[in-house]
Amino acid sequence: MKYKYGPLVWNCNNEDDEDGNFYWYGDPPIGYDEIGIPIDSRGFQCLSIESPVHPLYQPKETSFHPLLDVDLPTINDFTPWFEEHFLVITPVKIARLILSWYDQQSKQGNRYDLWMKAKTNYKTKERLVTVLWPDLAK
Repeated sequence: MKYKYGPLVWNCNNEDDEDGNFYWYGDPPIGYDEIGIPIDSRGFQCLSIESPVHPLYQPKETSFHPLLDVDLPTINDFTPWFEEHFLVITPVKIARLILSWYDQQSKQGNRYDLWMKAKTNYKTKERLVTVLWPDLAK
């Protein structure tokens, strides 16, 4: 069984099947935790919080987006992690991952209202990406 989280599909060092894209050298996953991240037999997550797809990831570079009244990670903030793990990913896909990451962040008051309004108005992440990152639509 292949374990998945976001765009990642786990490959472990004890498997013959290399259909995944994310090589994990720790203990192999055996299940999922309450937020859907693969865990090993000791209950530890098989994904570092240094991964930008992890909900607890702390971005190093952000850019303000007035539509949401929030600083979101930049495309450049996410890119190095994928390159370091030999994962090919487009800037548009990274933008969608940023929105997925933001969707998992705690939002209070106006920020929650703006996020819900944006999700309702634009219906899909793809449409929201074209509004928040218009240069990617070119």
